[in-house]
Amino acid sequence: MEYMIKFVKAVEGSTRVIDRDNVYEDVIDLYRCGEIVGECPIHIKYSNEEALDYGGVHRDMFSAFWEQAYSKFFEGATLLIPMVNPHMDMTIYPILGRILSHGYLVAGHMPVRIALPTLLNMLLGPKNVSPKILIEAFLDYISAAERAVFKEALSYGKECRFPSSIHDSLLSVLSRFGCRQLPTTTNLMPCIEHIVQYEFVTRPAPSILVSLLVSRSFGSNKINEQHFRYLQLSYSFTRKNY
Repeated sequence: MEYMIKFVKAVEGSTRVIDRDNVYEDVIDLYRCGEIVGECPIHIKYSNEEALDYGGVHRDMFSAFWEQAYSKFFEGATLLIPMVNPHMDMTIYPILGRILSHGYLVAGHMPVRIALPTLLNMLLGPKNVSPKILIEAFLDYISAAERAVFKEALSYGKECRFPSSIHDSLLSVLSRFGCRQLPTTTNLMPCIEHIVQYEFVTRPAPSILVSLLVSRSFGSNKINEQHFRYLQLSYSFTRKNY
């Protein structure tokens, strides 16, 4: 906690009152103007509850908020990416950017259902994410049946050829993501990396960009290089305990 608080100006604000039955709407209103992002620490109180906020209450608030935000603004099964369609109201993403960055900096909270490559880009901007992280994200993103196909395919050495059953299954899954290459043991990994880059970064780029600009507006860019690895490790640890 102390590790992250030093990146935010230490300005203690007043206690904010949130209705537990109306967490999503209250948090959106709280961050709509952006004033609260200059406060650290923050103090949250649930209406009609006596619990004092020594960290647990505002962490609970961020967690409850994102559980509702996932279904409203993100898509996917196990891992999520920002929803992109003609009917999306893009004005919500500056608010989500404030909530995402402030929640991480003052409470160490990360919305771990968002795919890590997407989350890193929302917080830090374009990064060179390792192939290992890309593969892990992709395998969590696809269905269990598709995951089994890829895991078996990735177990073959580059000097081997895929059996026809594996080859046909790979073709089916890859075509779902718009990949037209014939899969081989040598090009499968680059194919997956290209798919992940498109699905997790390029396709949701407009919402990522808006979130990033707002995230950096109050100083989260200070985390950029020095704490890139720390953020990855925090995400992995939190997700294991999710």
